[in-house]
Amino acid sequence: MEERKADVVALVETWAEKSTAHCLIVDPDQYDLFRKDREGCRKESGGGVAIAVKKGLQAIRMTSMEVDGLEVMWIKLICLRPNVLIGVIYAPSYDTDVFSKLRSSMERIPPFLRRNVILVGDFNCPKITWDGDASRKSERDRDLILLRKEFKLWQKVIGTTRTRAKSKSSLDQLFVTQLGLVRNTRVIDPPAASCDHLAFETKVMLMTPKFKTKPKLIWKIDGEKTSALDQSYHRLIGEKYLI
Repeated sequence: MEERKADVVALVETWAEKSTAHCLIVDPDQYDLFRKDREGCRKESGGGVAIAVKKGLQAIRMTSMEVDGLEVMWIKLICLRPNVLIGVIYAPSYDTDVFSKLRSSMERIPPFLRRNVILVGDFNCPKITWDGDASRKSERDRDLILLRKEFKLWQKVIGTTRTRAKSKSSLDQLFVTQLGLVRNTRVIDPPAASCDHLAFETKVMLMTPKFKTKPKLIWKIDGEKTSALDQSYHRLIGEKYLI
């Protein structure tokens, strides 16, 4: 993350559990971490999603949009102009209802956020094509294509996002509600040598507020006055006050 100087990082398949400390996923001095570990799914292990937001940016987790049994999480990034809604999803291949659940989640998007939506994640549709005869596509692919049309989403990732042996596929997608919301989207090398998924990066031009932290008030007492203060304190704790 630090190498790419990323401001916001979406992660899927974190494999994190309740006992997993934030510092094992991100540098807590550099990023605030929002995470949703796997729970309520058919498979108990694996999965999990997270979003890391660089310190200094203001974000709020939108728990009202989360759906039971669905590994999706949303945050609202606070901006000077319309705020941006960022979602991350892991859609396991065994879940045949995953896009119905995602539809339920997206129907909860507040009207004032619907123009600026970014949704990324692993959709597990390796052979999906966005054009052509829908009748020749799998039911899973048709569900995702229909979802894309319903919410008027643009898909921005082009090319392979996973390589395994001689197999290549495009599992990871990035959807936006405005074509010009993100720019220069490109696939990059995997974040770790053991990862068979490629990553992708994109640029979003935003105006974000800068909140100044008020200096902390520090009391400083001279050594000569310490004994007098100590005597006054002992007198006070022996008296009763009614307020």
